[in-house]
Amino acid sequence: MWITRTDRGIAITARTADGRSLAVQCKNRAGRSTVPSADMQKFAGTARAIGRMDVALFVAACNFSHEAQAIADLSGVITVNRDALEAGSAGARLKTLR
Repeated sequence: MWITRTDRGIAITARTADGRSLAVQCKNRAGRSTVPSADMQKFAGTARAIGRMDVALFVAACNFSHEAQAIADLSGVITVNRDALEAGSAGARLKTLR
């Protein structure tokens, strides 16, 4: 795994256990704000078109706007929001990488 410095919307690139390329974006927004669609568009475009990543994962310590989630669903980006992070810290299993 390596962390990129000029990320163009990708914070971490790595390989999954089965060898697929993985792009991760992480956001820590204050309070109960949401990830806007512009952030999701940038990440999805970079991960898929520029980075040609097999798996795109967007992790946020808040929720995603409805439009950002719709873009993620259309582009195959896996999202992990505040609720999933809280559930994971309590022992629940997080989403699997498809």
